[in-house]
Amino acid sequence: CTVTATGENHTETYKITVKSVDKGSEKWNIKDADKTYAEKMLGNGYQGTPNETTLFIGDSFFDKREFWTNFDTTYAGYDAVCSGIGGTTTYVWEQLAKQYLGNLKPKNIVMHLGTNNVYGHSETEAVLTENLQRLFTVIHDAAPEAKIYYFAITQRGYSNDEGRKSIVTNVNTSMMKWCAQRDFITFLDTESQITPGMLKDEIHPKLEHYTIFTDALKAAGIDMKQS
Repeated sequence: CTVTATGENHTETYKITVKSVDKGSEKWNIKDADKTYAEKMLGNGYQGTPNETTLFIGDSFFDKREFWTNFDTTYAGYDAVCSGIGGTTTYVWEQLAKQYLGNLKPKNIVMHLGTNNVYGHSETEAVLTENLQRLFTVIHDAAPEAKIYYFAITQRGYSNDEGRKSIVTNVNTSMMKWCAQRDFITFLDTESQITPGMLKDEIHPKLEHYTIFTDALKAAGIDMKQS
């Protein structure tokens, strides 16, 4: 539909498209182990402080069990919690956001997400872009006071995979433009900073290169409370 809003000195017309979301497919299922970990990290076991904690969530890049293993040392002295879950997608976090974020009320939400949509579900640029935009709309609705920082999808180091690499780049470009139009979310363009030689398994950065993420957050002016 088309909506026209008129003020005293200005008139603006908007086109609004409403789409239904089919949540009956397998990609919406959450693994039991992930449910258990989410409940521990985001449910009753959550150790953050409402309106003060900076919450890192998303996929394995921000899973401190196996990958960002020195997170607690990196942010020692800060009110920061790392609750990423390896292998997760936008579909998982759209559900977890509705379930937890409204109650947690974090000050900042920091995310790396999207790589598993591309490589796990073989999503197109259009589908993934729409899924990310819907997810961040859901997150903002659940935690409207939180400032969101979203990292560009990191390129994997696979050779002969130009098709999916192109999808990653195009989605990052689309999300950069989308985020720039909204004051609640900041896009952190780290795609080109992480090269194949910095990856330990063709997917995740070596631990010493997580400074790319922390430096980008600092440069973006994130306000993190000290604990």
